[in-house]
Amino acid sequence: MRANTAKYPVKPVLQSILADAYWQYFQNNRWKFYNRSTTVNLKTTISPLGFKTITDATIKNYKASLRHLIV
Repeated sequence: MRANTAKYPVKPVLQSILADAYWQYFQNNRWKFYNRSTTVNLKTTISPLGFKTITDATIKNYKASLRHLIV
C-alpha cells in the first residue's frame, strides 16, 4: 500500500512510517552529508537523496501524518 493513495486512518500511519524511514536514512548516513559540499548545476550526483531532500521529505510526511489530529 502506498501512503499517497491510502485512506484515513491508515494514511497518517504510513506517512509517519515514511517520515521515520527518511530520518533513519539521514541518521545512518549523516557523516556523508556533513562531509559533502553543495554543488550547483551538477548533471550527475553521487546520491539521489541530498540533505535538503531528506529533511524536506521528513518534515512534509510528519506534518501530513498529523493533519487529521483534533486538538
